[in-house]
Amino acid sequence: MTVTGGSGTVGFSNPGWWGIDVKVQPYTGSFYVKGDYSGNFTGSFLSSSREVLGSTDIKSISTATGWTQHNFTLTPTKAAANSNNTFTVTWAASGAKGDLSFNLISLFPPTYKDRKNGMRKDLMEALAELKPSLLRFPGGNNMMGQAPPNHWKWQNSIGPLKDRAGRVGTWDYHNTDGLGLVEYMHWCEDLNMEPLLAAPAGLYLGGSVVAQNALQPLVDDFLNELEFLMGAETTKYGALRASLGYPQPWKVNMVEIGNEDNLNGGTASYNSYRFSMFYNQIKAKYPNMTVIASFEAPNLPGDAAKDYHTYNKPNAMISDFTKFDKADRKHKVIIGTF
Repeated sequence: MTVTGGSGTVGFSNPGWWGIDVKVQPYTGSFYVKGDYSGNFTGSFLSSSREVLGSTDIKSISTATGWTQHNFTLTPTKAAANSNNTFTVTWAASGAKGDLSFNLISLFPPTYKDRKNGMRKDLMEALAELKPSLLRFPGGNNMMGQAPPNHWKWQNSIGPLKDRAGRVGTWDYHNTDGLGLVEYMHWCEDLNMEPLLAAPAGLYLGGSVVAQNALQPLVDDFLNELEFLMGAETTKYGALRASLGYPQPWKVNMVEIGNEDNLNGGTASYNSYRFSMFYNQIKAKYPNMTVIASFEAPNLPGDAAKDYHTYNKPNAMISDFTKFDKADRKHKVIIGTF
């Protein structure tokens, strides 16, 4: 923001995603500023008619030499009649000496079980009523990425939000990875769900496939992710987990390799080398782990499981009526999508 002087206030606003539902409850927020300003910032909720529903003053600690985080709590004095509201940050025009730069502006209503950087209460309460038993994460297409190198990278999704660089998403917008690995594990804990951790397996949504001689880094990365979640504090990545405030390891019993690898030209390489490279190295370190193929791949090794992951119209599925009556019991099946 460049302010060339004058009186009154200046600032900016954000309408949220399809509006902001403002209630009389505490909202926690923060933003980063860089620039020379010694006054106060004001965070406010405004209705569509510009009525102030609540505001709070935030003393500036901003400097011209680096980024400083400003934290605040904003409790509206009045609930909004609808969601056509904005969140605004303003300050005195005469107080800034030169440019002020803002970044990572965050605003949270109370979260489910008061988790920091947590989930929306209304969504989690609705999910809890369904009594889910399993969560497969971190998604399918989101995990694969559209093209190299924009697949899920767990190490970029942990720690302070300012350290999460984000990446190009698969649905035409930037993915912040604010919902990261630890948040997924909290989600499982809070709804008593079994975590099913999926691994990027070298197939991208756009059809790019990682060659066999270049796949090992992806396998290593997934083994490091498992060590982060389950390793003792004496291990490299278990120590990293502990340094973030989680000394006790989590437990993961099931993993899935890739996502819909029978699509976009991924079948041959998956059957030839990609699944087996992951399976063999995971089982060597975690012999009791259930390792799941992302589709009904043929000739699965050992006790590998498979994902019944199909998109069919009801009439087309009639032919599968006795499918599981005749299934080979050696390889367990998860019904991922139908």
